[in-house]
Amino acid sequence: PREFVLMGYGGAGPLFCTRIARDLGIDRALVPITPGVLSAVGLVTSNRQFDFTRSAPVLLEDDSVDEIRQVYDDLEARARSVADAELSFDRSVDLSYHGQSFDINVDVPAGEITNATVEEVAERFHRQFKSRYDFCNRSKPIQATTWRLTAIDRVVDPVIEPPHPAADVDEAVVDTREAYADGQFREHTVYDRQRLPLNATFDGPA
Repeated sequence: PREFVLMGYGGAGPLFCTRIARDLGIDRALVPITPGVLSAVGLVTSNRQFDFTRSAPVLLEDDSVDEIRQVYDDLEARARSVADAELSFDRSVDLSYHGQSFDINVDVPAGEITNATVEEVAERFHRQFKSRYDFCNRSKPIQATTWRLTAIDRVVDPVIEPPHPAADVDEAVVDTREAYADGQFREHTVYDRQRLPLNATFDGPA
């Protein structure tokens, strides 16, 4: 861990991260802006995602196109009934050689399901199988077991106001106060973080 940067966030993390870093021999600690709400900010700015699956054993063949298309039409309809939003979709399917009991998840290309789609999915499966096991059997039928659809409601990126730093560190000082540190009460300088210049350095405690 000495080669990493320790990040302190949440309500108490920044209070203790420098001491923990010192105990671990880590020479750098990072406290993000607004650390107390960092996780909440991540939650409200992340895309909403809904996962849907359907178990439907199907052999990947030309005459299975209509069945596969219907499966994904049904999954998309389920997604739209749950999320009243402008959705984008990622599709995948769990595949194996016919008769095998373990699967490999393979992405399904976007767009209309056609014979070319089925051929592309089969080719992706052969390549992934060979990458994993160092061989593949292109003459053996491929069986699909579970069809998967991820519906994504994309969140508009928030506009974050950049800080307005002061010309030097002294201009960012707002107060001093007594605080307990290293076994005793000591005077601490209080800085306005938004006013600290880029790459500013100063001696603690602060």
